[in-house]
This record gives sequence, structure tokens and C-alpha cells, in this order.
Amino acid sequence: MEYRQSRGLPSIPLSESLSRVAALHVRDLELHPPSEPCNLHSWSKYGPWKSCCYRGRGGAECMWRKPGELTSYSGNGYEIAFYSSVPFTLDDVLEAWKDGSAHHAVIVNKGKWARMEWKAVGVGMSGSYAVVWFGMEPDR
Repeated sequence: MEYRQSRGLPSIPLSESLSRVAALHVRDLELHPPSEPCNLHSWSKYGPWKSCCYRGRGGAECMWRKPGELTSYSGNGYEIAFYSSVPFTLDDVLEAWKDGSAHHAVIVNKGKWARMEWKAVGVGMSGSYAVVWFGMEPDR
């Protein structure tokens, strides 16, 4: 949130629901890493969710629907993800996302994300993975 504020953007309230989705997802990634052609936004078949192989082009709905599938959150969720084979810090993750145009655009509402007004955010880290979920509806 400090980074968003440094760019003149408002903070986003932390969401219990989106944080739960984030925690579930990083745990799933850690236990069942996706393999080609699926990317980090994919979900395995080994949990209380529908599996999802997201390839980065079309079909994002399987990922966007996870908050409503796993919690009482009323809207879609939009995820940014990070992986590292070596130990990392939160600063490392933020720097990687700032350097990646697609993830950075989500964080700072640029490009196709400019019309989105984030009203909820959830964060999860486990082992080699970190994810942040953004949502346009407040968590209730």
C-alpha cells in the first residue's frame, strides 16, 4: 500500500476472503506446482475447488471466480503471482512486480486495469510463491 500511496493512489482494504484465497492458492502452488502449458494462476485438482489450467490467453474466468468459489466474497478476484527458486523477501517480490509490466499495471491501475477500483486485497506467501488478489467489491 505504501507503493500505491507513493504513486498518488489510495490504499486498498485488506480482505479476509481474498487473503484466504491467496493462502489457499500459494499452498496449492507449493504442493502441486503447475506445469506447461499451465501458468502460476492455475489451480490443481487436489483441493476443495475446481481445477483450472490457465494459459494466459482467454479462459481467465476459471481463476477470476475462485474467491466466490472458496469464500463468501461476492465478486471476481484478479491475481498477480510470483515464483522464485531461491529465498526472497517482500521487497524482492514488489521489485519483480514493479519490473513486470502486466503485474505492475494491476497494482497501479494502468492500461486495461485503469477502470478498476480496487476495494479489497488479499496476500499470501508460502515457500517459493507469493500472490496478491485484488477485488472491486468490498469484503463484508
